[in-house]
Amino acid sequence: LPSPPTDAALVTIVASYAAVLVVAPGHPEQGPFFLVQGLLNAIREYPWGSQGCLLQCYAHMISLLCALAQAKVPVTYKMDLVEGNDVLFARDSAYVEELREMLEKIVQHVVEALPATKDGAVALMVLNNFLTTAQLSPQAAGQVWEIYAMAKRVCTSSVDRQHLKNTVSYCREVLGEREATKGARLYQELARKMVSR
Repeated sequence: LPSPPTDAALVTIVASYAAVLVVAPGHPEQGPFFLVQGLLNAIREYPWGSQGCLLQCYAHMISLLCALAQAKVPVTYKMDLVEGNDVLFARDSAYVEELREMLEKIVQHVVEALPATKDGAVALMVLNNFLTTAQLSPQAAGQVWEIYAMAKRVCTSSVDRQHLKNTVSYCREVLGEREATKGARLYQELARKMVSR
């Protein structure tokens, strides 16, 4: 790492650490999200020079929490002789509720930080990350709409505009049409709203 580390280098570290936390068990006394909360605190407290890098870190945290929300972590992410939170807490209702609260807070931080970036690629990355990893609820659909509206404002290049158009198509044609997608109706309504804007 450069000394002091650059924002971009820290994003790489956060991404790697978040990937490890998918399989890491929680603390026996401090709870299942002790390490996750510690990483979130570090992200929030660090004096970021780039809002884009901060948003990338939040996107990695959204992916982490969505992975932890699965009933069973994929075998690919398992470590021998280490039981992860999916085994230790076995979808305990308090676990699921705490996970949901953390995810809502992160998304709120994203919505608050996004207006400060003028980087269309970062805004699109956050939007696509949320669409492809989180299960939409009515509240989450409203937040995705806010993220989309902000992304649309900063997507000024032809490449970013095409990427945004592809995102809307993906939302409508893939997520909204798959019967297996929970909340398919929400994706369809969201896509209609995106197209009409």
